[in-house]
Amino acid sequence: MHTPQLLHTRRSLTAAALILATISAPALQAQTVLTGNHKVTGNLDATGDLGWGVTSSSAVAGKLRYFISPDIELSFDATQANAVFTWNDNAGTALRDKMRLDQNNAIHLYPTAGGTASITMTPNAGAIKLAGTNPGIYNSSGSPVLQMSGSRAVFPSQPLFTSGIDFGGTGGTLDTSKMEDLQSLLTGFGYDPNQGSYTAITKLNSAPGLSVTAAAAQNGYLYLAASIYGTITLDSVTYDSANGQYAVIKIADDGSVGWVKQIQLSSGSLMLNSIEVNESGTVALAGGLNGTTSNLGAQNMAQSGGIDGFVLVLNSSGTPQWSKVITNGVSPLREDAYGVAIDASGNVAVVGESEGSTINFGNGTRTSSGGTDAYVVKYNSSGTAQWSLLAGGSGYDGARDVAFASNGNVIVAGAGGTTTSLGAKNFTSAGMSDAWAMAFSSAGAIQWATPIGGTGNETTQKLGLDSSDNAYLLAQFSGSTTNLGSHNKTSAGSNDALVVALNTSGAVQWSKAIGSSGSDYASELKVDAWGSIVVSGTVTGSITNLGAYNLTAQGESDGFFVSLNTSGSVTGSRLIGGSKSDGFNAVPLDGLSPGGYLFHGYVGNTVPIGNTRLPSGNFAITVPSNTIVTDPITSTPSLAWGGFAGAEGTVAIGTNAFANGLQSAAFNSGLTHGENSFAGNAGQARGKNSVAFGVTTASGEGSASFGLQTSATGAASFAAGHSNAASGSYATAFGDMNLASGEASVALGWMSSATGQNSIAAGENNNAAGWASVSLGAYNWSAGFSSTTLGMGNFASGDFSLAAGSGTNAASYLSSVFGQYNLAGGSASAWVEEDPLFEIGNGVSGASNAVGVLKNGRTTLTNKAWKAAVTATPTAATALADPAPTTDSGGKALVVEGHTELQGKVIIVRPQGDISPGIYQ
Repeated sequence: MHTPQLLHTRRSLTAAALILATISAPALQAQTVLTGNHKVTGNLDATGDLGWGVTSSSAVAGKLRYFISPDIELSFDATQANAVFTWNDNAGTALRDKMRLDQNNAIHLYPTAGGTASITMTPNAGAIKLAGTNPGIYNSSGSPVLQMSGSRAVFPSQPLFTSGIDFGGTGGTLDTSKMEDLQSLLTGFGYDPNQGSYTAITKLNSAPGLSVTAAAAQNGYLYLAASIYGTITLDSVTYDSANGQYAVIKIADDGSVGWVKQIQLSSGSLMLNSIEVNESGTVALAGGLNGTTSNLGAQNMAQSGGIDGFVLVLNSSGTPQWSKVITNGVSPLREDAYGVAIDASGNVAVVGESEGSTINFGNGTRTSSGGTDAYVVKYNSSGTAQWSLLAGGSGYDGARDVAFASNGNVIVAGAGGTTTSLGAKNFTSAGMSDAWAMAFSSAGAIQWATPIGGTGNETTQKLGLDSSDNAYLLAQFSGSTTNLGSHNKTSAGSNDALVVALNTSGAVQWSKAIGSSGSDYASELKVDAWGSIVVSGTVTGSITNLGAYNLTAQGESDGFFVSLNTSGSVTGSRLIGGSKSDGFNAVPLDGLSPGGYLFHGYVGNTVPIGNTRLPSGNFAITVPSNTIVTDPITSTPSLAWGGFAGAEGTVAIGTNAFANGLQSAAFNSGLTHGENSFAGNAGQARGKNSVAFGVTTASGEGSASFGLQTSATGAASFAAGHSNAASGSYATAFGDMNLASGEASVALGWMSSATGQNSIAAGENNNAAGWASVSLGAYNWSAGFSSTTLGMGNFASGDFSLAAGSGTNAASYLSSVFGQYNLAGGSASAWVEEDPLFEIGNGVSGASNAVGVLKNGRTTLTNKAWKAAVTATPTAATALADPAPTTDSGGKALVVEGHTELQGKVIIVRPQGDISPGIYQ
């Protein structure tokens, strides 16, 4: 191979191209013109073909080489199968292919390092093949624009979707979390996506039929104490309240059920106030018993006093092990159990309040100090009482929660007045009632007692211990505390939550007030395995004492969640709620994952949470973190095309479209004033969440109107058609010129009115004015309470009356009238013996009855065959004459001697008057 540089004037490939282009004589094609290697130092001009000879398909027939520099060579090889451009940046090494054109017209492009072609274009097949480990299309910065992987084409970033589009993947995904280029276009039209990150809810474990009242977490499972209403479905299994209205449920945070133990009562009810679980999975349940259980076998419980306390222990499989009823046997005195704890050895502590003067917990009689006393009972793992006591003074005292310390001490939280039963540990309350915490040794000896309160009224809700046995007390307080030293607090409103930290000696370490200017209620405190103190409850206003974590209720009341560290600093807060009253309790998922929680409670209407929504009613869900509730989203800018969008988040499109309500939409001369309302075609949607189309008005909240000149002014009312009005709440009007003004009333047809609550008027010119009245037909009027008219021109003024036919009148209470033009009368609202009960009218021009039944039983059957008035008084003789005397031919009635007893059959030869069996006056 020659290595000297080939020099000519153009120093480019155009020389080689020109050589090929200027060879034109076909006669020289088969001749070997040049053999061996030749160096051209000038232009090479050929007047015919420049032939390189004929070789096998794989041998090089000819080669053109161009030296850009002594070490950089570009060459062109020609064979029967290929035309190849090669490149060598080091003339001493083998050439590397750059591009190959084969005999099938396919073009192969090679990477810089040589080797296998990375791009192959086959025009005959219309295909482009990309090879390599990461094939795709990249921008000038090396960032992928299109990547190929197997059967998938992925647009990872640009040009439209920043987080990418994935075609051909499993199910196909479209991630539109950011649409930068499209967004920049739409932003000019008022578009704003307001993107947020929504955490997935791990599992929705409940239907509204499940009401969780207490919960605990242990060993990767949740343990729920709940009431069942109707049927619920857990982990694809349906549970019916017919098999037990109450239940203890062991369930994982993904919704898989360990076991469900339903508790059935033959009578009465249960209050499931507290549930705890130890490391072995043994469950202790405590509450109030107001009846008798029937499906617990030997552990069935029966109430013997007022509302008795109870404790029920289940093993790790949900089988009842032992139970106790706490009672003094005197009704209506109460001994409710409110808190329970169970240690690793299976010992159980129960606390509550007792109204009796004496009580025996199974280890001797205890005597009250007066009023209502707090009680504490410790049972061993077999249910035998180890020790018990009553704590309190002359007023009210009650215990609400209990926990075992690691050394076996029993820590109790409660509230009450001045104590007289604690010996050297007695204390005097600062106000009417103080919250307090007490510690007892494993044998029941008082260790310390700490009151928490001020001049107001303080109560205790819950108690929790951390891994060092420090106690955290959750209380409700108002006013200012006075016995916490430097840790005293003042409530922001009429009722606030207060968290107080106590060391193992009962000394106050810190306190934290949580509340708004309204009335707030904290119902749960839990200390999780990672040292967070979790408080949850209900807030009605703005909590302003949480620093960067302040909260403001969005509706009447919202559920709130606040987490604190062991130093009392706030580490997080969240709200769950909508426009109605909401509240919930939070239980950390100990043993599952840090930051995970069970939320259970109630929402008044549909509430968004994470990537799902809670329907109104009871709920119980597990969530992976407390960040599931995003902060309120700022309203989007308004958008107007030909109209006027006057509020945030509104859309107005079309001539004279005005969108004035927050987040409302108006089209084509529509007008919206209500929040979240919708109007089109000259409709006016003035109520919140209302809809109006056509020349109509919807001013009631949640109302809808359609058609021409209709109006829906009642809440959740509906009007459609022409000139209809639905002014009652939940009322409906259809047709032409109808009025539904009663609550939940319905008016259909033409000029009908349903003015009574729950009334229905349908047809022509009917009026249903009474409560739950019905008027169907034409020109009827139902005025009585729950009255009904059917037909034409009927009137039902008596309560619970019925008038059907034409021109009938049901004026009497509970009367029913059929036919035409009956005799009417009587009291419309009271039972009177002489008033009509049942009538069949047969009047033509005046009122007349064919049949009449009075409430006293008198029944009159009237045969109207006469044609003239009575001309003579009938006698027994004339009555038997056949034919009847002419003086009696028009007789109206026949009464023989006033009290004639007819025996056998009665044959009427020629009808001529009234037959009145029964009482005749």
